Amino acid sequence: KREIELNPNFYDSYWLAGDIELEQGNLDRAEDFYGKGIRLKPEAFQAHYGLGRALLAKKQLAAAGTELRRALELKPDDVEAHYALARAYQQMGDKELAQREFAVCAQINARRQSVSSGVAGKQP
Repeated sequence: KREIELNPNFYDSYWLAGDIELEQGNLDRAEDFYGKGIRLKPEAFQAHYGLGRALLAKKQLAAAGTELRRALELKPDDVEAHYALARAYQQMGDKELAQREFAVCAQINARRQSVSSGVAGKQP
């Protein structure tokens, strides 16, 4: 937060402050910081993802879904964002979309595990 006072146009300070506020359960403050980050850098994954998580915690499910989908447009293989979106769909009662997102999580994790196994199996 001190960084924001020193440099109010430094995007990273806003999403990091949002993460801290979200972790501490200060959902309105987190939402405010993420929103300011988005205004500074509209194409930034971290702020959209963080805002989606804050809105999900506030049970603002439709808005959370919008932000999480935007985050995934910016970073399509982020398993945590897919998982959060699956939870939003689940809480909205949309089992089909929730299952689809959970399946995407499994696919991403399987790809990562396959790559890790391939790298680990190579001899120098």
